[in-house]
Amino acid sequence: ESSKAKSLSEKYGQSSSSYQRVESFQCPDPNSIKIICDKKSEGYLVLTDVYYPGWQVYVDGEKAEIERANFAFRAVKLSAGKHELRFEYEPLSFRAACILFLLGLISAVFFSLLKNRRSKS
Repeated sequence: ESSKAKSLSEKYGQSSSSYQRVESFQCPDPNSIKIICDKKSEGYLVLTDVYYPGWQVYVDGEKAEIERANFAFRAVKLSAGKHELRFEYEPLSFRAACILFLLGLISAVFFSLLKNRRSKS
């Protein structure tokens, strides 16, 4: 076994006394997850769905870091206490596509106006 390969309990220090209570788990759409949890002590909340680039997490409204857990899952470090987590799928490729679409639209309008102005003169 590689020294990098650690179990969840080794890497994240989870013991039965440190697990959190999940008060609410909602998936309003495929690109969003909302979790309200109460941690007894500092530790990690591990989401056992597949880690995939493009997911962002906001803890109590502040952007936080998503770490990989067991190479395949998502983990978020939390302090003790009650927290609201919001996972949002915001891939960079989608934002880039929107920007390119808007640039193309602006260019098309500009060249259309330019062509109309030339044909009138």
